[in-house]
Amino acid sequence: MLDKEETLEREATMLPIEIAYRIAERAHRNQTRVNGEPYFMHPLRMYDYYRDLLYKSNNPYKAEAMRDNHIPIDGVGEVILLHDVIEDTRVTHEDIKKEFYKHGWKKYFDNYISEPLKLITHDKREKYETSINKVMKNTIASFVKMLDLINNLDLLRVAKLGDYEYDRAHRYVKYFKMINDKYHYVEKIRNYLDDIR
Repeated sequence: MLDKEETLEREATMLPIEIAYRIAERAHRNQTRVNGEPYFMHPLRMYDYYRDLLYKSNNPYKAEAMRDNHIPIDGVGEVILLHDVIEDTRVTHEDIKKEFYKHGWKKYFDNYISEPLKLITHDKREKYETSINKVMKNTIASFVKMLDLINNLDLLRVAKLGDYEYDRAHRYVKYFKMINDKYHYVEKIRNYLDDIR
């Protein structure tokens, strides 16, 4: 939850989500996924899914209901948009930090974006499961990773469906379950949706 100092940051030149969008859109601008679509569509789909959760109904207590059900809010949208930037582009964590600081969001970045972004960035020299275990140290990184895995499990978006894609989908379901076994986000989302009806 934002405190008074963070609320004052809202007078900054851009909102944090706008900063994250601008960084990610520029960083992924000339990249495509294996199926040929623009890479930036991947974090946008993840963000749309999260936004759909936030705006599922006209209930004015959605944010309160999410907090009551221990579903992260602050920093989630920004980490969603930025989650592959450091891993797959030349943009560094320091570059991202400088942008948020420059626009007056130092405390927000430090409290809600910095650590989850570090944890969700997969070092390709390590096994993917090692990366998942790191992600699971943080609630925001874990929630974003689950959204990432959901989007990557969309088999209609793969370039082809062979044994490799089948095995990858199987591993992603396993990782999704590992995270959910720790944080129970599937059940928390169900409770949240029941609460806002």
